[in-house]
Amino acid sequence: MAYDPVYYKQYYEQRKADILAARGERYRTDERYREGILRRARVASVVKTLTRRKQRDAARVVHAGKSEKMFYMAQMEMMVNRDRAVLDDWRRCEPPIIPTPLYFDKRGRGMYSESQTKYLSKILHRLDTGTLLMTYEDLRLLLHKTWSETFSERNLTTRIREVLHNGTRSEGEGRKVRQGRYANRTEL
Repeated sequence: MAYDPVYYKQYYEQRKADILAARGERYRTDERYREGILRRARVASVVKTLTRRKQRDAARVVHAGKSEKMFYMAQMEMMVNRDRAVLDDWRRCEPPIIPTPLYFDKRGRGMYSESQTKYLSKILHRLDTGTLLMTYEDLRLLLHKTWSETFSERNLTTRIREVLHNGTRSEGEGRKVRQGRYANRTEL
């Protein structure tokens, strides 16, 4: 029999009470089924994706105890002043410089929180202005250690110093991160 949505709608309407009662009974008796439903509910409550393009910018998530706006990679590129190709290269290289996203929408596209985006933007701005010098390896270590945290403007510099000077710095090994007008080139 071919798929007929009218048939299934009528079938459900006729047996709605029985179907819901069976689901409720299974929820009460089957622990694995209940855990699966609770896990899906938790994920749905954390990442709320909005379908309309205008509302996509308003997608929010609770990140490190704070409700934050979410950004896709395309939106993030303007904020961090790097080309999309550079950010994609940084995400795909082995080992990746930019950590994998902590949040995903229904289509599986990665989303970055506002604090993560601002954090990356501040670091890259300091690299561009010359107030911070580091290699790609240093940048990777810094981002991977602090990616799940949330920072205020004041403790950003302190946290960068802590991570870089607690024995994880590569002491000048590797290539320096591109600065200034050459920052948008895709070479690593």
